[in-house]
Amino acid sequence: MNARFDPLSLNLDAAAEVERICSTLRAQVLKQLRKKGVVLGISGGVDSSVVAALCVRAFGPGGVLGIFMPEQDSDPDSLNLGREVAEWLGIPTVLEDISPVLLGAGCYRRRDEFIRRVFPEYGPGWKNKVVLRKAKGTAGYNVFNLVVRGPHGEDKEARMPLDVYLGIVATTNMKQRTRKQLEYFHADRLQYAVAGTPNRLEYDQGFFVKNGDGAADVKPIAHLYKSQVYQLAEYLGVPAEIRHARRRPTPTPSRKRRRSSSSASRSRPSTSACTRSTTAFRPRRWRRRWASRPSRCWTSSATSPAGAAARATCTRRRSSCRRLPMRQAPKPRPSDAWIQVGDAARLELPHRAWWEHIVQDFRRYRVTNDPALRTLFLSQGFWASCVYRMSRGAVERGGIIESIARPLVAVAQKLVEIVTGISIPPACEIGDGVYIGHFGSIILSPQARIGHNCSLAQNVTIGSAPCAEGRGAPTIGNRVFIGAHSVIVGHITVGDDAVICAGSVVHKSVPARAVVMGNPARVVSYDGSFDYVLYDGMDVDPARRASLEKVRSLNVGPA
Repeated sequence: MNARFDPLSLNLDAAAEVERICSTLRAQVLKQLRKKGVVLGISGGVDSSVVAALCVRAFGPGGVLGIFMPEQDSDPDSLNLGREVAEWLGIPTVLEDISPVLLGAGCYRRRDEFIRRVFPEYGPGWKNKVVLRKAKGTAGYNVFNLVVRGPHGEDKEARMPLDVYLGIVATTNMKQRTRKQLEYFHADRLQYAVAGTPNRLEYDQGFFVKNGDGAADVKPIAHLYKSQVYQLAEYLGVPAEIRHARRRPTPTPSRKRRRSSSSASRSRPSTSACTRSTTAFRPRRWRRRWASRPSRCWTSSATSPAGAAARATCTRRRSSCRRLPMRQAPKPRPSDAWIQVGDAARLELPHRAWWEHIVQDFRRYRVTNDPALRTLFLSQGFWASCVYRMSRGAVERGGIIESIARPLVAVAQKLVEIVTGISIPPACEIGDGVYIGHFGSIILSPQARIGHNCSLAQNVTIGSAPCAEGRGAPTIGNRVFIGAHSVIVGHITVGDDAVICAGSVVHKSVPARAVVMGNPARVVSYDGSFDYVLYDGMDVDPARRASLEKVRSLNVGPA
């Protein structure tokens, strides 16, 4: 066989691959595992950033929880980059400092005890790192050496005996397992699944910790080589600071799993989102070769304030790989902010003249075959939407017109509330084609945002949450059907083509095309609102057709 490897064979269709991964994620997490979303640790690296972006595309920002888990030896840039990723995606996050847990378990103390077997003088104020060196008298055989630096800057280096090397690896693996324990804690309390971030190279080479970073419920990029992960990162728009960052290597070979009695058996299989199959951890013949690149990250002794002070200065690098100052991501202004409502789509509510909005609303009523005169004179919902459109158009003009219009708008709003029982404040943002089929007790928050061609039944409340966590009003996507007596509260998103069944209480984000019911609301299917929301041109609407195709691809929607 004379076939040669071609680097171009690793090129992939990023758009198709992202859609395939997201579809499989939704099927596995929502249907097979019956979970509401995903939890993942965010390190600021490209792997976790790509996995986070894929999960946001699959479940929306409200269905993803990011966790920062630094400890006292962590690179401070990791937390900064991780926060930039979370801000870019708009996902909620939790900061868990694992240093107290590691101190309580004796992680740093045990590590220092092993180091003192080689350097008895090692103590508070000292720093350490593990490097690869060429063994004497050999051309390519590498060994691990331990390098320590004293409080006065003196360096010492020695080859580690096997027991010292294994001891340092074992103590450092405690960090990965502690992080995974916290991920599953948050996953259990939220009924979420845990998403893993290893790629195919790490699996092929065994570059993970058993029951640590290798443990997860779904692993979206476990089938992709590192170069393919970078292709997805560019397609997904991962910030350039992360895609081009020169990250320092792990301080010790902590993630390299040893073939010992504790790890010889295969661990629990976990689902890979790329192949709809399970991937078990397999033993590894040898560890990743770092060539002749020594570790350039110093870690400090953690037994005194002197050690903490030393850690604050342990960010030196070689001049050849010094990172340029990271540009801080600007925070979006409220007027520029956008919210993802389904498949990472942007909810756009273009500004039109108020009479154009009324025409679009009127056309929604005509689709139901109601006579025009009936709609104009007997549809209380249409009355309320007309007063809302005119009121909003008046207050948006600004200047003296706004000053004159505000008292009139307040009176008109009160009259509509008395006559119809429908309260739509002018500050509320509503897209074209809103349909209110019945009158009576419909309350909308001034901060609420509602997309195009949405249908609201009677006794619907879309309000703000008063508590600090989740404070704010909902954002409703396009073509959403909201059933009677439903309540939607909090700073959440409801994805495109979703259905809120009658009597539901929704306080968590709803994925696109989901059907939810109950108190609290839970996803019962992904049939979407295609049979409930009717409007002119729906059969040729590209957004609706694309959404319908995604449902059909999962074999859970209309035939």
